[in-house]
Amino acid sequence: MSTATAEPAASCCSGQPGLEATCFHCGLPLEASTLHRVTLGDREVEVCCPGCAAAVTLVADAGLDDYYRLREQRTGIRARKEQETPTIKDWSAPAIAERFVRSENGVDRAEIAVDGMRCAACSWLLENGLGELPGVREVHVELTAGRADVRWDPQDADLGRVLARIRELGFDCAPAHAGAEDRLLEAQRRRSLRALGISGICAMQIMMLAVADYAGVLGEGIDAGYRGLILWAEMVLATVAVGYGAGSFFRGALRALAARQLTMDVPVALAIGLAWGASVLLLFGGAAATGAHLYFDSVAMFVFLLLLGRHLELGIRHRFAHSDVRLGALLPAVAQRIGAPGAEADVVPADGLRPGDLIRVRPGQTVPADGRVCTGRGGVDRSALTGESAPLAVGPGTLVDAGSRNIDGVLELEVLRAPKESTVAGIPALLDRARRQRPRAARLADLIASRFLAGVLLAATLAGLVWLQLDASRALEVVLATLIVTCPCALSLATPSAITAASVRLRRAGVLVADPDTFETLAQSEEICFDKTGTLTEP
Repeated sequence: MSTATAEPAASCCSGQPGLEATCFHCGLPLEASTLHRVTLGDREVEVCCPGCAAAVTLVADAGLDDYYRLREQRTGIRARKEQETPTIKDWSAPAIAERFVRSENGVDRAEIAVDGMRCAACSWLLENGLGELPGVREVHVELTAGRADVRWDPQDADLGRVLARIRELGFDCAPAHAGAEDRLLEAQRRRSLRALGISGICAMQIMMLAVADYAGVLGEGIDAGYRGLILWAEMVLATVAVGYGAGSFFRGALRALAARQLTMDVPVALAIGLAWGASVLLLFGGAAATGAHLYFDSVAMFVFLLLLGRHLELGIRHRFAHSDVRLGALLPAVAQRIGAPGAEADVVPADGLRPGDLIRVRPGQTVPADGRVCTGRGGVDRSALTGESAPLAVGPGTLVDAGSRNIDGVLELEVLRAPKESTVAGIPALLDRARRQRPRAARLADLIASRFLAGVLLAATLAGLVWLQLDASRALEVVLATLIVTCPCALSLATPSAITAASVRLRRAGVLVADPDTFETLAQSEEICFDKTGTLTEP
């Protein structure tokens, strides 16, 4: 790898048209004072910092440079080298790591929230890049939720090394803890809202100018120069909307075409690019002064509506993530630990309990860990675990599951398993498995959309050829209308959004969906059988 820090960034060697003076890896602007050049294969690329330079080298050395050919857009986050991330050592500390790491059959496992994943190529890079790390046994990346489920051998790796490798690859990350993950989701929401807001402001301003033109106000007693000035103002606003808001569509279309694939971004980018480009040519050519129709208003509104749809879909996914049943919500945050039966109790964090500890659970409190009753008698409510509303009578020697609620009597228990290894800890794991599954309906919608896209492009081409023969002046608007009206965004977004919204609604009602295919099964079901008593609140 060779670097240079004194040369200005005249252009980016990213190989992506229209993306000049930006970092090849992350896409952020290049500055002469921090510019670095890295050899990638038979070419040199320009990156913004030593971290991104190290990331490119790491990807190339691992044989994963196909990532740069297949990705739809860049991460927007500068990569960091391990020595540039001092907090990694903190994550490796046993007292910190044990809060986020679960041990299963001698293998450590953690779920990590990742920011910066933009497409399937990013998840592919993460899975393969982490897989190259010594000690890592299995990696599963879920693009839609922005999470990575990583398992590793504790003798060869730890949480700190896993987080460091993710940041070296150019993504921001944190253990999927409520606070850390919420901060990443909030950053993603702000970026989406910023793009939506800028596009919406531009669209509204353009529509205010266009309405006067549509009503003919600008042609009655107003100098033609003023109309030209308004049209130039529309072009500037539309360019901002297209450049800032629709940039992701163009990048996605370029990456899809480079990989010889068709995605939703292809017809969207074609429609936006044709409408904006044709309007600019008409304006510069003077045809607009003679009454030629321009599409700046249509382009801006189209970009705004597409971003609005994606922002709403993002909001549904975030609500689904926030509605996850977390272990912290099922178990108390603190516990009363005692040194011996009948002794004074110390209040300690519940997740710090270990097998052999003695704890006291008073009436109305929730049992923080699986345990065996040593002293005391009473009843516990296990409905959160079994659905059985009748209390279970307990006494010395009775096994009590974490998550059960003590109804009466003071109980003293010996802890048998730590809270994160308790029976109730399996509920979040069950939901994680359900979230990773793609229902049949969603897979079918994606298959239909991919084939539908080819039909859309063919229909637009045929429509354009026919109208060139009938009325060449209307050929462009017919092609644009065909691309816009047949945009398959709704087809690919409606199914997963509907399933996610239904899962959120059921979860708020206390129903946990373990398999998303259940929705299809229920639609065809005529009889439902319940295998326990006490689970139905109405006859």
